[in-house]
Amino acid sequence: MLRGENNLFFITINYKNYSDTIDFIYTLLLQENTSFKCLIIDNNSENESVSEIIKYLKSPTHRKVEEKYTKYLNFEKKLTKQRYQLIEQIEHKVNVLNISESKFYVYSSKENLGFSGGNNFGIEILKMLNIDKNYVISFLNNDTLLSSNYVDIILNFFSKKEQSAVTTQILFKKNNKILYWYNGGYYDPYRASGYHNSIGKPFKENFESDSDMKIDFMTGCVINIPSNLIFENNIKFDNQFFLYGEDLDFSLQLKKSNIKMHLIQNPAVFHKVGSSSPGNDNSGLMHYYSNRNRLLILRKWGKLHHKVVFAVYFLTSRSILALRNLSMVYFAGIIDGLTHTYGEKAN
Repeated sequence: MLRGENNLFFITINYKNYSDTIDFIYTLLLQENTSFKCLIIDNNSENESVSEIIKYLKSPTHRKVEEKYTKYLNFEKKLTKQRYQLIEQIEHKVNVLNISESKFYVYSSKENLGFSGGNNFGIEILKMLNIDKNYVISFLNNDTLLSSNYVDIILNFFSKKEQSAVTTQILFKKNNKILYWYNGGYYDPYRASGYHNSIGKPFKENFESDSDMKIDFMTGCVINIPSNLIFENNIKFDNQFFLYGEDLDFSLQLKKSNIKMHLIQNPAVFHKVGSSSPGNDNSGLMHYYSNRNRLLILRKWGKLHHKVVFAVYFLTSRSILALRNLSMVYFAGIIDGLTHTYGEKAN
């Protein structure tokens, strides 16, 4: 058994954008508290991602992080000598893995598992390793930057509230301004979607607070949960979603299992919004997945009165958006949602 002793085990997904993943790793190397391990799942990037990530982990160097971020992330300007052993690359046969000595681990998948499948595979690896219940699993987007006291903030929370899940305030930068990307969230069953509080609003610089508040929707960008709650309640990301909506479904599973969700009112994370998903380009994949998967949320969690209101709202609003943007991708997502065609979008 790999004992956690109240440590964090990070899981993050890389898909082609290894530069962001390396920036993320850099912020882990700057953590004041080194009570963590990190598993990096590469989703069959078919580029030099794995080799570049391993190269950096074997010889980490200072990464240039915008000065605007450093005030909030509490970074040291120089990367000190590391206290970590070299990383171990995980081959496809994970049952023979000896993971007890290293700090970072890289798994290169044979296929693109999506955000849902990649995180689920990370959970399966931890199960194979017989992870001790004292570990806290920290799911994070690879396009995030963490405050140097992130590990301390999360472990401090779980020292008081063990049987819960928690996220933090998340910030982003736009037009040289620091804004909220996430400040708690809520689920609207009539629109079959989760929504971020304060998104796009100026950040209020009271970031010394470590108080928390209860929420009913955690963004998949940052989720922290004790491993025993995952394993004992059989909670995982639904692979049908592939991208978008899986975090809301995950949150609803937590709620169904009577696991409380909390927001730590501390901006411990910056998000490079859009970098971690293919929806950052002009392909329309974001619109396809988000529209299709809202129908999946509705099918799994909606009641009859939710479905009636949703049908009127959704078909009307999607028709307007399709006409405004001269794009049929909205309807492609709806058709696949109605025919239960899930997983990765067919080419």
